[in-house]
Amino acid sequence: MHPLCDNVYDYSSQKGFSAKSYRGFVYAGPQKAKYVYGILRKKAKGFILLYLLMSVVVLVAFIHIGAYSIRYSKLEGHVGSSIEDSYTAVYSTAVSLEPLCSKSLNMSSNGKSGPSIKISDAYINQIISALKYINSKDAIPDGGDMVELGNIARTYQKAFDIYYQLVICQYDSATRTRMEDQLFQLEKKLYPWIINGPMYHSAVESLLKSRGRGIVMTTGSKYALVAQHSITMLNFIGNQLPIEIIYCGEDDLGQKERDALTSLHRVTLVDMQSVLGLKKCSKGWENKPLAVLASSFQQVILMDTDALFFQHPETLFETKAYKETGALFFRDRTLGFGTYGHGPGLTDLINTLAEPFKENLIFNTSRVMAKVSSDELDSGVVVWDKTRSMPAILLTCALNSMPYMDLIYSKTYGMHLLFKSNTR
Repeated sequence: MHPLCDNVYDYSSQKGFSAKSYRGFVYAGPQKAKYVYGILRKKAKGFILLYLLMSVVVLVAFIHIGAYSIRYSKLEGHVGSSIEDSYTAVYSTAVSLEPLCSKSLNMSSNGKSGPSIKISDAYINQIISALKYINSKDAIPDGGDMVELGNIARTYQKAFDIYYQLVICQYDSATRTRMEDQLFQLEKKLYPWIINGPMYHSAVESLLKSRGRGIVMTTGSKYALVAQHSITMLNFIGNQLPIEIIYCGEDDLGQKERDALTSLHRVTLVDMQSVLGLKKCSKGWENKPLAVLASSFQQVILMDTDALFFQHPETLFETKAYKETGALFFRDRTLGFGTYGHGPGLTDLINTLAEPFKENLIFNTSRVMAKVSSDELDSGVVVWDKTRSMPAILLTCALNSMPYMDLIYSKTYGMHLLFKSNTR
């Protein structure tokens, strides 16, 4: 394998370009052309010239993009293995794709003919009572009480699941009204950006209005050219997914850069400041989970502008783990535990937060908790199905916002670990 291939995702067991075969295609061009020329001579001149031209174009494009610091995330111990071996599967306990509606039409609680749901009234009332108790408090816990925040987030997740089922099943009742009232109150406190904008009044409405699959990138003017090259390469390998470029306000992405990006095939720009009603824009990693919320897609491949695919991105949606869980992550590079001061503080924080869940599969297989690495996963490519992961996405956004962001970022390098931690 070419020496530069050590740090790339190697999909050599899958169809399409792997890092190895792609390099081979680029660098084997002249030799193959010489061989063909020796056999076919003058009859193949046109074919040879076309082949050489294509080889040069591909080589130049690859070198050009390489000049813009393409990220190669090292999957230690997984180079040469299939894509199924290269990801970290994360099991979401959020909403099921299948609503819990009865298959037959029954009398719903309003006395009219309609679908019933397989959730007991006692359980629904229990969750409503929990929401009332939380809403009776003046404010959500600050960054100093992460345990209480986790408890509130779990209550929200249960309430979201129930309300989603009530809406999908068209369960029109006083119970639904009471649940809606309490859930929306908590949403306003816990995740205000989802309802501050003009497009959505709730997270469920945002979910129900999302459609299809697509790629999401965040960029400002500084990295707009990198995004252009990345999109060009996606088109080169035959990508068929629509792409949304998410930015935050006119100051983030200039008009010149916006014009250049919208000229590309299948590209749409989305100003998340307008969509989410953000009062102030950040220009760092914290925009990435918010970009997932602002996107119009129901199933999202969130990718960095410097990430490079060697086969169709749609392949990610077909992996077994994604189909089972609605989430797909890749491991980050391996850095020694404690590198740059990261690791010990994070394990202490997680030990405190995860005390009730130490038998959790993800907790037990964490490289950080095993002190194998100071980082857990890479946020360069993250795949999410909003239908099954919406509460996790919302909590990830919250932890990337003040007042929690300072504490989290002091324990780890950016927001990488948050994706995995919150999806459980």
